[in-house]
Amino acid sequence: RKESSAASDVYKRQNLAHFETKEFFDGARVCTPHGYAREQKVVKLIAKGKVRDIDAVDIAACFKMLNSSRVDMVVINSFVGRQVLKDLFGEAHNVVMTKHVISKNQYHLIFSKKYKGADKYIDDVNSVIRLWKKNGKIKSYFEGI
Repeated sequence: RKESSAASDVYKRQNLAHFETKEFFDGARVCTPHGYAREQKVVKLIAKGKVRDIDAVDIAACFKMLNSSRVDMVVINSFVGRQVLKDLFGEAHNVVMTKHVISKNQYHLIFSKKYKGADKYIDDVNSVIRLWKKNGKIKSYFEGI
């Protein structure tokens, strides 16, 4: 799978093979930290009763719960997930990232109105986005979402 810092990835314990299948969420306990928005796909599964949402104080608490089998998965972007795991456990954990990407999020480019040269940076970014739209890179990035 392609990796993206803007993707929400699914982390699970290594021994949960059923979470590699197409129905990987059915019956899962998903940890969401306080203050984090739940991904729309997860919200829909919670509403259907297919997933049980477990709240935690923060993302570190979610990964501690995952590592100790109190939840089945955590949905967070790969960079945050890897860093939290490293900070908490080093290499001594049984958590892996699955092949499933729940969503691809958008980046935003924001500059203060007072920032000198902001208009040029924004114009440069917009011209690259126009080029990517023209050559199909943006479409290929969002396929399969």
